[in-house]
Amino acid sequence: MKTFETNPYKKIHSKDLIMMPWKNGGGMTTEIARGGKRTKNSDWGWRVSIAVVETNGPFSIFRGIERTMSIIEGNGMDLDSPDGGSFTLSLFKIFKFDGETALKGRLRHGSVKNFNVMVDRNLFDAYLEIINTRTQVTSSVAPNSIVLIHQVKGAITKIKHDQNFTSLAAQDTIVFENNKLIEVQSPSNSLLAIVRINKKHN
Repeated sequence: MKTFETNPYKKIHSKDLIMMPWKNGGGMTTEIARGGKRTKNSDWGWRVSIAVVETNGPFSIFRGIERTMSIIEGNGMDLDSPDGGSFTLSLFKIFKFDGETALKGRLRHGSVKNFNVMVDRNLFDAYLEIINTRTQVTSSVAPNSIVLIHQVKGAITKIKHDQNFTSLAAQDTIVFENNKLIEVQSPSNSLLAIVRINKKHN
């Protein structure tokens, strides 16, 4: 895990990632990065992690948090809400929900791996994109914004920034902050998760 405040660029190697128990004790999460500050409830304003779900059960409750999630490995799961509704989350589909919602997950066919983004909804907006095809994307990192790119698996992805290239192997991550122009060059057999976190102007 790495914590970010003002550094414009950081690379996180897979060997630096740490595991920690879920808030409800029902499993384990690999935390990738966290940053920002909250006034209560937590020592982070945003957090990115990966969780392996091996059994059916409830989601942890995070009050004041907006959550965005996508399954990056496995055959999907059904999410049951307190009002009796049900939603099927399939591979690479993006699902956004309030952290207060008491969801229960039911695995469809075996365990799944979830990519999770959590932000304090009063401080940040978050957007998640999963890319599983060959791509070359040029993107800008706006002021008061963060772009996090995590290589889930596959061949090496190259990222150009400030006339330099940084390579990402499987499970590596790079985080950019504030006024950056980046170019992502991903081969056809790579799987990337791209997170954009924008600070709100309250």
